[in-house]
Amino acid sequence: MGNLPEFLVGWRVSSEDFWKNNVSFINYLKLKASWGQMGNDAVAAFQYLTLYGFSTGIVTGSSKSYSASLLQSSTPNPKITWEVANIFNAGFESQWFDGKIRWDVDAFYQRRSNILWKKDASVPDFTGITLPDENFGIVDNKGFESVLGYSDQTGNFGYSVTANFAFARNKIIEYDERPELRNGKSERDIQSELFFSTMLSEYSMMQRICQDIRGSKILLIPTLQEEEEV
Repeated sequence: MGNLPEFLVGWRVSSEDFWKNNVSFINYLKLKASWGQMGNDAVAAFQYLTLYGFSTGIVTGSSKSYSASLLQSSTPNPKITWEVANIFNAGFESQWFDGKIRWDVDAFYQRRSNILWKKDASVPDFTGITLPDENFGIVDNKGFESVLGYSDQTGNFGYSVTANFAFARNKIIEYDERPELRNGKSERDIQSELFFSTMLSEYSMMQRICQDIRGSKILLIPTLQEEEEV
């Protein structure tokens, strides 16, 4: 269960006397603004609990009896909660020249926080841990939409034309990534460092092996004996 409030306010300015007496060509104008929250918990249930399961058992005792084993099958997240989106909207609706022209504009901003996701990028696979979903992601979404239309009637024939323009942009603020990437390094830089690090390690290992061979009489004596016998 969760509480997700909403709030909406509107003002029809065209109904005010000061507007009717001074701006008659805009016969309808309404200003509006809203704020609300949306929640999401569409992930696996009971992730706040530690789960156990049966696995391959062992044979014990002189009688060689088989005993099943019990192991922890998941890592719990006792602090898991809702993924929340805060949505802000502001705009206006208007009609001009006795309703022949319609112009509406809406601007929006949305921030999704506590996004539920597994940290499978920063935690390596070799740990063998079954990770739970965690609330750590943040995504921003903002933009605007505008609708412009014209309608009229000639005799019994009526017609209307409407155009719509929209713009939106998303930006990921926080997400799980490898620790190296958080320090400003690109994936290509990391792969290059790993390659050269591996090459240097192999080169150092070969140097140590060669030094051990040159300094070891035990390794050289059998070789000389074999050559003399031949």
